[in-house]
Amino acid sequence: MNQCTILKKDTTRQADATKLAKESKMKKILILSSILLLGAPLGHSFETISSVSGVKIQAAHQGIAKRKGKRLLKALKERKMKKVRRLIRRGADLDVRDEHQMTALMYASENGHTDIAKALIAADADLNLQSKGEKTALMYASRNGHTGIANLLREAGARE
Repeated sequence: MNQCTILKKDTTRQADATKLAKESKMKKILILSSILLLGAPLGHSFETISSVSGVKIQAAHQGIAKRKGKRLLKALKERKMKKVRRLIRRGADLDVRDEHQMTALMYASENGHTDIAKALIAADADLNLQSKGEKTALMYASRNGHTGIANLLREAGARE
């Protein structure tokens, strides 16, 4: 191995180390900014703040997912299917309920939106939640003659 090759390898290692340091620094900045936005105590080390505030960050993420879930229900009721698909992909809470305790899967099942029902099932929506009238998504699909959705739900493990 000549001196040029060794120098090139050292330069590559340096570049890799610099890249890792930048990524680590960005990660810390993102976490710290999240923590500060959530009202974490100041004057503690990064590790202490991030471990103490991990619960707050998780709660913030759940709050965001819940808001997306509300928007998912609204988009489904308004038949904005492109928006529904996008919200499912972006991590909306699939089991958020409306004033009738209905979920997105119940609405999709009731209205015959097979592709949306498939996406919700694939994204792990709860198949057996019940609305105020103690009806499940499977009951809504069956009652409205959407046998394709009813069969999908049964295959995925929904109970009668």
